[in-house]
Amino acid sequence: MDPLTLFLQTHSCLAIAFAGYWWTMRQETWFTARRAWLIGAIALSMVLPWASLWAPPQAVLAITLPTFTTGNEAQTATGIPWTSLLVGVHITVSGLLLLRLLIRAWLALRLVRGPVQQACSFLGTVALPTQADADDARAMRIHEETHARHRHSLDILLMESCAAVWWSNPLWPLIRRELKLVHELAADAEACKVHDRYDELLLAHALNTSRATLAHHFGTSHVRTRITMLYNTRPRSSTRRKLWFALPTVILALAMVSWDVVPVPSRIGPLAQHIDQQPEFPGGQEALMKYLGSNIAYPSSAQEAKVEGTVIIGFLVKADGAVTQVTVKRGVHQEIDAEAVRVVAAMPRWNPAKAHGKPVDAEMTLPIAFRLTDK
Repeated sequence: MDPLTLFLQTHSCLAIAFAGYWWTMRQETWFTARRAWLIGAIALSMVLPWASLWAPPQAVLAITLPTFTTGNEAQTATGIPWTSLLVGVHITVSGLLLLRLLIRAWLALRLVRGPVQQACSFLGTVALPTQADADDARAMRIHEETHARHRHSLDILLMESCAAVWWSNPLWPLIRRELKLVHELAADAEACKVHDRYDELLLAHALNTSRATLAHHFGTSHVRTRITMLYNTRPRSSTRRKLWFALPTVILALAMVSWDVVPVPSRIGPLAQHIDQQPEFPGGQEALMKYLGSNIAYPSSAQEAKVEGTVIIGFLVKADGAVTQVTVKRGVHQEIDAEAVRVVAAMPRWNPAKAHGKPVDAEMTLPIAFRLTDK
């Protein structure tokens, strides 16, 4: 699948699922359902663009190649496509962010294993400050043990990994912030049962500053929201009704992955397919340019008549890679057209296109520009 198509489809699904959550679930008190919606939104956006089973592979693809320019002085086109450059930069930054995440996870493990100034937890380990009041310590322990019991740290690691891989999308920090808030609300709901003045305890700990870490801190941010939710008496039944909104959200997300950003028109039906692998000349685009530059000869009669222009050649790359059905779609001059057809027809076998894992025929279009070059 084209990287740009994958990026846009993945984050279109994510945006739709998160918008559905924001509209229907954000004020609900069933925190398990809210957490499931957010994690499900991530899973949906990662899986759905690859699950294109409703779009059966078509027999023929139609692809236009970059224009090759030749002249009475040899010219070849080389260079790195801008999409490949962007993908390379994105992968490099993602790798650095994933390395940073590993370091942060190691620091979080060290934090919860040593003396702490504030209650925290990470990967099942709970740490409490030694100077806390007995009632406060009990509430904080229940709070952090709720994080550990429900494995909230795994959610954070998943979210941080996705945010590192897809760092260029500003939506991930919003989802990460909301998921951490849901974790804290779920833990508050358990801790407030054993502490009569739990809201005051939250406010007191919020006045202390703490460094950012992967570990869950008792005195984390969102204090106003957390205290407000302590007095939210909305019943869970209202959440159950709103969970039905997940169905149209999934349907809309399905619709968002039924297109390709790189148009691949077909001569046997409407555009509705995802290409696993585009047809490729042996050695890639650069090798194709070298082949054309080494084999095309500008006809002398066309040079003497000062004839130049772009001839459009069509040909079919079969599922076995053979080049057949070479035709002139738009000609310039009889000898120029014949030269272009000769060189294309003599091409070696290509690596065939693949759709849904199976080789398919591909209808190719190759513009070849013949230009006279002044000495």
